[in-house]
Amino acid sequence: MKSRLLAGVLLATTALFPISAFADGGTLIIGVEADQGKVDYSQNPSLQGTNTATLINEGLLIPDENNSPAPALAESWVVSDDATQITFNLRKGVKFHDGSDFNAADVVWNIEHHMNTEGALFGPIFKQFIASIDTPDDHTVVLNLSKPSASFIGTFADRYDNMFVIQAPESFDADGNFIEPIGTGPFKFGEWVQGDSLTLVKNENYWNADLPKVDEVVMKVIADPSSRLNALRSGDVHITRKLPFEAVEAGMETKPEGYRIATSIGQTITTNFNINYEPLADVRVRRAFAHALNREDMNLAVTFGLGIATEQYYPAGTPWHSPNVKPLEYNPEKARELLAEAGYPDGFEVTYMAAHNNPELVEAANVWQAMLAEVGIDLKVEALDEATSINRSFSGDWQMQSYGFGMFSDPDTLYLKAFYPDGIYWAATTGSNAIDEITANLDAGGAEGDPEKRRAIYDEIAQQLVDEAPWIFLFNYPFSYGVSDKVENYTPLANDWSYAGGGLPYATLSD
Repeated sequence: MKSRLLAGVLLATTALFPISAFADGGTLIIGVEADQGKVDYSQNPSLQGTNTATLINEGLLIPDENNSPAPALAESWVVSDDATQITFNLRKGVKFHDGSDFNAADVVWNIEHHMNTEGALFGPIFKQFIASIDTPDDHTVVLNLSKPSASFIGTFADRYDNMFVIQAPESFDADGNFIEPIGTGPFKFGEWVQGDSLTLVKNENYWNADLPKVDEVVMKVIADPSSRLNALRSGDVHITRKLPFEAVEAGMETKPEGYRIATSIGQTITTNFNINYEPLADVRVRRAFAHALNREDMNLAVTFGLGIATEQYYPAGTPWHSPNVKPLEYNPEKARELLAEAGYPDGFEVTYMAAHNNPELVEAANVWQAMLAEVGIDLKVEALDEATSINRSFSGDWQMQSYGFGMFSDPDTLYLKAFYPDGIYWAATTGSNAIDEITANLDAGGAEGDPEKRRAIYDEIAQQLVDEAPWIFLFNYPFSYGVSDKVENYTPLANDWSYAGGGLPYATLSD
């Protein structure tokens, strides 16, 4: 099964720019697992909102088929030898959906908006790194960094989870209140019926005159995976993702009638500890959780073996995998000893929060519940809608929870958000607690220009994440997609299924 799955992933990541053979036009209907959450993409949206962002609002850069930075609104860029300055050369002739010109002033406005608005997605990381901005002309932006960073360029390119995208200042009123998303992307905002659907319409003045192919995209919310699959089978939707694992397994054995199964590189599922919660503040307790975990059994139970058990963020076979990491082995007796040593010989109660529209997270929580019961820990599973779960996470009001993180091209793109003080996910992933050794290594790794030395630093961070256990990494599983036979020239790419670098803008519909 894994060899077939890998072949599917490689196939899905090779055809970045397919050529359309079918007639353009029509309405493409997508079955999505959750609502947008927000359409102000400077704020933290839901996962589905993240997927929609670059269809409406593009970034300066975008990842290519190898998940490396590629041109988008910036045609080219230069990083200084000392990694303290980045120069972006912007694409000319680009217009926002309202007809206004895109230029360097808009980039500066968006960066400053993030830095000056509480809750803006990239505010903390911009404040940490950007000392000043120069605009020598309308199509050149120079970022002067306060400290060297070999990885900061990844902030503008990494697609999975969230990417910095450009919104027209006219998206906001004079008081700074958000009105609607106005971007430069291949699709324009049409209508959002919260909890039901989002409609996007073709941008007739898109800078790439060959795109998009369809006239309209409707993203229809269907929370249940089996219901999404049934909608695909009946023709009510053309594309959907996160299918039931058993349907993916069967569909890769034999092509289903009327649709096909596609896969792209997946995400690593984590368990995160809020180390403000007294029992979890003790590293011995967190290590006890790790010793109570049988990763292979969890992977089999949750993904039917389609995933890959992993003790680190980057699984085997990915470029940043650290092969010499020593995991905390499955050993329930050791777990009980550590709990007793930490003062919890009879265990304790803890609440595990998971978004119910992500069945892999809920199922992982249920498996945890059974495994932890064996060492005396009473885990209560709290399944919430995604928007509530995200809001609770960012407020720090949680004890344990799961996330899924796709494969960022540079580890700093995740680590600086999650493990560095004031990172945008800091409250949502550790309860705003720092581990000094990891912080020091992130400083060193970001400033190190030598690839081999930098690699050694991140290998050490991978081991520190195992030993300190602010997170426990569970398994990596592929994104799965069901695609109607009526759809051609659609390729889901690494970490996403819809963004402007590939995917939906290229899709065509047959009669």
